Amino acid sequence: MKFTVTRKHVSHMGRLGILSEFSRMPASQIETPIFMLYARGGVITHLTHETLQQVNTDSAILQIPFPSISIMKDAVQQSNQQSLSNFIGMKEYPSFVCLHDPFNLALQKSKRKMEVAIKGRRGNEDHSAEKFMSSIESLVPDMYQVLTQLEFTNKPKRMQVNVDRSIQFLDNCLSLHKNSEVLKKTSVIAAVQGGNNLSLRKECAVQCATRDVHGFLIDGLCSEEEATEDVDSDFVKAVLENTVPHLPPDKLRLVHGSWSPMNIVTFVRHGIDLFDSSLPLTLAERGCAFTFHYVKHSQENSSSNPVSNTNGIHTHTNGVDEIHTHTNGVDETLIHTNGVDETHTHTNGVESDKHSIDPAELILSDSSDTKVKTSNKTGTLYNPRPYEMWLQHPRYEADFTPLLTGCECYTCKNHTRAYIHHLISVKEMLASVLLSIHNLHHYYKFFKTIRQSLLSGDSNSYSFHFRDSEDE
Repeated sequence: MKFTVTRKHVSHMGRLGILSEFSRMPASQIETPIFMLYARGGVITHLTHETLQQVNTDSAILQIPFPSISIMKDAVQQSNQQSLSNFIGMKEYPSFVCLHDPFNLALQKSKRKMEVAIKGRRGNEDHSAEKFMSSIESLVPDMYQVLTQLEFTNKPKRMQVNVDRSIQFLDNCLSLHKNSEVLKKTSVIAAVQGGNNLSLRKECAVQCATRDVHGFLIDGLCSEEEATEDVDSDFVKAVLENTVPHLPPDKLRLVHGSWSPMNIVTFVRHGIDLFDSSLPLTLAERGCAFTFHYVKHSQENSSSNPVSNTNGIHTHTNGVDEIHTHTNGVDETLIHTNGVDETHTHTNGVESDKHSIDPAELILSDSSDTKVKTSNKTGTLYNPRPYEMWLQHPRYEADFTPLLTGCECYTCKNHTRAYIHHLISVKEMLASVLLSIHNLHHYYKFFKTIRQSLLSGDSNSYSFHFRDSEDE
């Protein structure tokens, strides 16, 4: 695999790139920034191969968690299919095997010094570098993440041990990789660790940069997959600013996790190239659809609808009190730490950055969504974030409009909010299928607009527009 930077933004580290020269697919070219298709066990969540065709996946990489396929290694080897993608019947997609499942960060410490405990279908299993690389040789992916010690802790000594072991695992895996005939054309991705310790992040990045790998994964940014959407943007920026500048500028950079669209833009502006699709699929599982717009400003809109800046978040002043913020029924003083040391206020899912301007302007429209009990047994309350529509809300019971007006996905062309509300109410699995199709389509368009923004050289001309679902 070859990664080529084709354009870099002049005012920040955001960049365009192309992934090409995959050994199985020499003619394939994938433009970045882009997201990978999450495929647990080699299957796209909620979608069959046929329904996947309803989503624009002309240029996509399969992200396959190692715990979900480790038991397949013997079957893949005996099948003589020569690659993991061929074995799962998706030969048109390059495959990337990641060490941990972004949907299930079940991390366990191994009792043995130079082994990592990985929770798979058969429970926890210790993996040394030799055992892990033997499995990778049997699976033959197009790309894979090397073994690493990922542990979420605030203890400085333990974080130092994790970084040291991760570097040792990297060296051991690279040594075995170089001696493998099977993996000569397979790309290696190193993981940059360090937890919330910025000096360790820098140290790990500097050491990883000297190794002969094809790319780098900025790993261990959030300890809970559910909390990733609400991680403080200040923390994200601090980690990236202490990591990315120390990595080779010509190598691929990846991030895993269900990051909010606002943080995705932050990552892009700091030079991250490859993401995963856990966010759109997470939304589908909780009965939500993307409704945000990432649109280009017009001169007319700029003059008639001025934008003010309050604590780093731009708010639309089109007849709305610019100091007022909408919280969907949530107390505006609510504080979320989400496992991150830095505390921040959470207002309708938008993180307030008091020290620097957000990477994209946030134009907030009024929303009348309020907390409503879900249908689960616990009776918990869900408060939709501004970029999503919660279809279980009673307001959609007789709403016969598409999820998003103007959307060209299969779901919006053929079905209504009321129908999907009904499917969710009766716990019909088709609801997750239709929502996944819409969310993946919308996510693809989002990344396409980001690439257009970088190509135009004026990324600040684009902004998020969170529309009230009743306005559609």
